[in-house]
Amino acid sequence: KEKMLLEKGVKAIGIHQGEKGSTVVAEGVRLEVPGLRVERKNSTGAGDVYNAAFIYGGIKGWDMEKRALFANTAAGMHVEGKGDLLPKAREVIRRMQ
Repeated sequence: KEKMLLEKGVKAIGIHQGEKGSTVVAEGVRLEVPGLRVERKNSTGAGDVYNAAFIYGGIKGWDMEKRALFANTAAGMHVEGKGDLLPKAREVIRRMQ
């Protein structure tokens, strides 16, 4: 399926896999990025948070590895249930460091 999507012009695919992290596929790139270890409080919408964060990283022009790490971290922070429903970018970046 991934190959078909890339052939149809999709530039990047972020596949979220819950606590296992995510896989990112793009032309010539396949990354397995581990998930953030968190206490699960609210996983509802975590995939949406991942998607939004992955797209945000694309808009910012980040490389695939940074986009995936940012998206995993944002989704993990959401699952923890601390702070805003959609974590602020600066908070996610701080957590990544």
